[in-house]
Amino acid sequence: RNAWLRDWLDALAFSLSGLPADRTSAGAMAYVLFDMHRKGAALDYPKGGLGEVVKALVNGVEQPTRSGGDKGVVLRSKVNLRHHVESIDTTEDGTRVVGLTARRSGGKIVKVKATEG
Repeated sequence: RNAWLRDWLDALAFSLSGLPADRTSAGAMAYVLFDMHRKGAALDYPKGGLGEVVKALVNGVEQPTRSGGDKGVVLRSKVNLRHHVESIDTTEDGTRVVGLTARRSGGKIVKVKATEG
């Protein structure tokens, strides 16, 4: 019933597993809570918050890369946040990823094709 505590546990669980507390292993949560209360323990946060970590990851993924050396093709990736991934699309035999199907927050389906690189 305590909304702040529930939100805090969800944030802690997400930092541990990428899932909310109700979908994170109770054993993992218990260990983290135990570890946080040991003598000398500290809970560190990234400067500027977790959003800064996300920005750094997005910048790394979206940085252009060259395929085939200096005269090769410039490859660019785009990160789309807040899109639900419906499926990771593979070849018929399932050995290669060829794209993915995502749903935007408004419900529109978007298909993205993978490129070599």
